[in-house]
Amino acid sequence: MKKRIANLLLITLYVNILMLCFGTVEVKADGIGTRTYWNGYSFYILSYSCWDSGGHIDWEYQGSKYGMNVSNATEMWNTAAKSVSLSRCKSIFRKDTWKTVCDVTIKDCNKKDGINASLTIDSLGFGVMSLNAYYMNDYNQNIRNAIIAHELGHALGIGDDYSQSDYIMYGYTPKVTYITNRDKAALEYEMRNHTTYFG
Repeated sequence: MKKRIANLLLITLYVNILMLCFGTVEVKADGIGTRTYWNGYSFYILSYSCWDSGGHIDWEYQGSKYGMNVSNATEMWNTAAKSVSLSRCKSIFRKDTWKTVCDVTIKDCNKKDGINASLTIDSLGFGVMSLNAYYMNDYNQNIRNAIIAHELGHALGIGDDYSQSDYIMYGYTPKVTYITNRDKAALEYEMRNHTTYFG
């Protein structure tokens, strides 16, 4: 609860500072999350995420089918983070170790429910991602990577967007299989709220 309140206060403070300094941030309550405009792009920001106090999201995969896809999807976001922070950030998503607290646990499931994958986040900011083999098995490796990257975007605090199909966070099965400039803008926005890479 403290983490969530602190995150909300930091986001509010940061948005206000940016609006005073740059005048480029506009926030409107709209749809799933808050519609945010940043660096020429619009996207939704959720009121919750899985960031830890060190500015990372540590993950653990407990399944057996999609380990390579999970690794590829985390690397997609980590590569994007390096590009928006001028390589100051080595990784946002880190594989969990005995020295860290797992922020997102990833599991396999098999249900005929119309959902490829999902992420639930509890009130403390810990997430559980379910990868649904019933549907995931029908997709090629690139689409699987994109679906997992989409769910990891929710762990970052980026919401679904049903009106923009040109990025990973499109609300349906992703139509792109890479992190786009719109995704990078949302990532930078979240990194500025949760890390110290921007001063």
